Amino acid sequence: MLSRIFLVLTLAAGLALADEKSIETAERAWASGVTGKNYPVLEKVLANDLIYSHSNGLVDTKKSYIDALKTGKAEYYQINYESIRVKMLDANTAMAFCRAFFQTKAADGSKQEMVLAFLHVFRKNGNDWQLVGHQSARMPAK
Repeated sequence: MLSRIFLVLTLAAGLALADEKSIETAERAWASGVTGKNYPVLEKVLANDLIYSHSNGLVDTKKSYIDALKTGKAEYYQINYESIRVKMLDANTAMAFCRAFFQTKAADGSKQEMVLAFLHVFRKNGNDWQLVGHQSARMPAK
């Protein structure tokens, strides 16, 4: 009996670790998609019901977010992660707590650099993890 319980717990822990790695892969795919303007990747990793709340308070949907990238209204030149911490909420929902250095296009068209702390909420869709929520906060300069 104890060996069965141990086996079940070991398998569950292994599945959770595999999901955490899949979520980190999806997280990095988002960053690669926005910096590389890889729209097929973004179409896959962003959920249709995405709510993307920027650090300046602007809120986008999947369509408005991708449209802003396509038109050049928004540009991400660089995203370098300092940390990614994944927390599984259930088998189909997870949060990624991240901190990263960003180089983006400012409102006046110049390049701006900032460190953001952000929360990404992912939901499993079939075998894929999709971003359903983004909330970020600008961190003070060190």
